[in-house]
Amino acid sequence: MNSSDPYRTPAASALEPAGLRSGLTGYLDGTQPLWKAFWLVYLLGSVLVFGLLGIGISSVLVRGVLFLKHSLGLAQETAIVLLLAPPIIGFLAFSLLAIWRCADNTKLQLWTWLAQLFVILHGLWAASKLLWILL
Repeated sequence: MNSSDPYRTPAASALEPAGLRSGLTGYLDGTQPLWKAFWLVYLLGSVLVFGLLGIGISSVLVRGVLFLKHSLGLAQETAIVLLLAPPIIGFLAFSLLAIWRCADNTKLQLWTWLAQLFVILHGLWAASKLLWILL
């Protein structure tokens, strides 16, 4: 049994390749390399999320906006924010958390500091935009 986690069975530990957890849990646990967390999860993930939202805006989300506008009497801008904010905030929270937790998995300490500075500044920027929208 693994001494760092007394609740994991030896069979479950044997499924992990070379001690690294694969998939999204590896990023949340901070066991993946920093370059993967930044380039694959954050940058490539941003392109995919915003690309899918862009496609959705032109098709499916238009119906949702119209439904919210007519049924609840919301302004069109408010309905768009209500539909787009949850996936964007969720992805941003996941990707910034992954970068922060994987920041130590690099050879140069400079990259760790830059990654943590990036997360802090991006988090503050996103919080300011969210407050601006809500107020």
